[in-house]
Amino acid sequence: MALQLQLVYTKADEQRNQLAILKHSIKDQLESLQEYQEVIEDLEALRLKKKKIIENVLADNKKDVDEIDRLTLDLKSQKQLISDVALKDYLDGKKVEVVKANGAILEPVFSVKFIKTGEYIKPEKTPIPERLNLE
Repeated sequence: MALQLQLVYTKADEQRNQLAILKHSIKDQLESLQEYQEVIEDLEALRLKKKKIIENVLADNKKDVDEIDRLTLDLKSQKQLISDVALKDYLDGKKVEVVKANGAILEPVFSVKFIKTGEYIKPEKTPIPERLNLE
């Protein structure tokens, strides 16, 4: 495990925790206000009204709703295929770009995402630094 990567991850994790604490504090303050509670109740009533209107329109347009569902699934498959082909071309050393109908050139953006593996390392084997030094 790269120590520098662990340092950066640990700092980001600390900031995520601090952000969650601050957001929770603000939420608690808002929920203690009567005016805020009244607005929340009004919003809920409007949401229900909106939902009923949408349900009525969708029920009257079943054919279009089915077509929307089909197109949504097709687009999801196409996006996955685009990602797969772009990554393959990138790994093969090819230039990766696409051109939109209006002439705009698009280049891919790659990102790394971490997920839990289900495995754990004992705390004494994972160095947790006191502060982050990126210099």
